[in-house]
Amino acid sequence: MITVGTPFLGSAGAVLTLNLQHAQARPAWLQRHVQQLAATLPGLHDLLPAYRCLDRGLDVDRLTPQDVARFGGDHDLADRSLDTPTRHWEHPVALPGHRAIVGVGQPTVQTLDEQRRGGLAVALGRHYAFDVDDDGELLRDARTGIPARRDTFGDGTVHTPSAQAGATAPAYVHGQHGTLPCHDEVLRQVSAVVLERRSGGRLSGEGPQPGLTVPCLGGTPGAPLPLTVTGLGAPAGAALSVRSATTGRPGHPLTLARDPGRTDGALTAAFTADVPDLYRVTLTTGTHPPITQLVLVSPPDTRTR
Repeated sequence: MITVGTPFLGSAGAVLTLNLQHAQARPAWLQRHVQQLAATLPGLHDLLPAYRCLDRGLDVDRLTPQDVARFGGDHDLADRSLDTPTRHWEHPVALPGHRAIVGVGQPTVQTLDEQRRGGLAVALGRHYAFDVDDDGELLRDARTGIPARRDTFGDGTVHTPSAQAGATAPAYVHGQHGTLPCHDEVLRQVSAVVLERRSGGRLSGEGPQPGLTVPCLGGTPGAPLPLTVTGLGAPAGAALSVRSATTGRPGHPLTLARDPGRTDGALTAAFTADVPDLYRVTLTTGTHPPITQLVLVSPPDTRTR
């Protein structure tokens, strides 16, 4: 069995989708409709993280159906999903013959922090995870007793421990979750497994890897959309382009520059669309496979309130 970016332990991003109505993002009307649809989807609730993901400061909790309902999901769908016995452990039993291909190097929401805004529960995504031992106990700082935090990265949707859970010898590839199934290195790995050739371990090079982050649901025409590139340190040799995913029409040229407000060396660019459309953002470096993300630019809400 070959799995590609499979979230065996779930994805914290599923909670953020259920919580869109509370997140005060824009455009508000699109966020509201997406959240209302998400709350009816059993499949999305099946992606709820089974591992400890709610950061309480001195402890880390697993999600409960009550938590999911508070964040905007459906209590019954969450109860059915989270009650599955196989989802109660961070270390599932290894599957015989399992070959896991895991996307790495991308900024990925791994855990959640809860805040209150106007009486509503807002889930904030955090780019770090908590390690546990073989008995499922949290690893803590020996001096303070605070749970130890560690950025495990992932494929932009599924954090690394969730995709590699239960696999004895996972292979790693640098890429985004949505494009892994058509990634050249993934296809070569799948071909090698199917033809029973011995395959290597890590497919991508060591060291910093480029990552791409775009707004979750985009924005509206005329409003700049922030695009963030991580893992490069300098814009030399990198190019960021935008095209319509529906017509192929190119967008405006983009210029990458260092973000003075960040300490991780991230580069930023802004894309301003003139018409509503689905756009494909592509990052090329010349030394890594291209990374792509889709971003939606929707029409503004013109309904009379």
